[in-house]
Amino acid sequence: MDDLAWGLVNQLKVQHPFSKQIPILSTLLDMPVVSGFGDSYMPAVQGASFGASQRFIVQAGDEENGVLTIPGGQSGHPLSDFYRSGFAEYAAQQHTPLLPGKLLHRIEVTAQ
Repeated sequence: MDDLAWGLVNQLKVQHPFSKQIPILSTLLDMPVVSGFGDSYMPAVQGASFGASQRFIVQAGDEENGVLTIPGGQSGHPLSDFYRSGFAEYAAQQHTPLLPGKLLHRIEVTAQ
């Protein structure tokens, strides 16, 4: 019966589009497979081959308590520091604060 637990039957598999075309890249590009927690008809919409791309919860005037969770991180580039950022929180059903935290990088565009 342990093998029929919902999280094992309905695993969360976040796969990069390139690894679907070139499976040898799966270990570098895909997120780790974890126990699933959703279904087709639940707030946590998730199945083996589909799922919500983000969770965004905010009440107008209460933005400091708003959350935005992205299952694959902020960047789709595997060499970015933010490629897997947020996945662990998403898999653990924890929330990421919506408002920005400490500034890590800054890009300035200037006219010549």
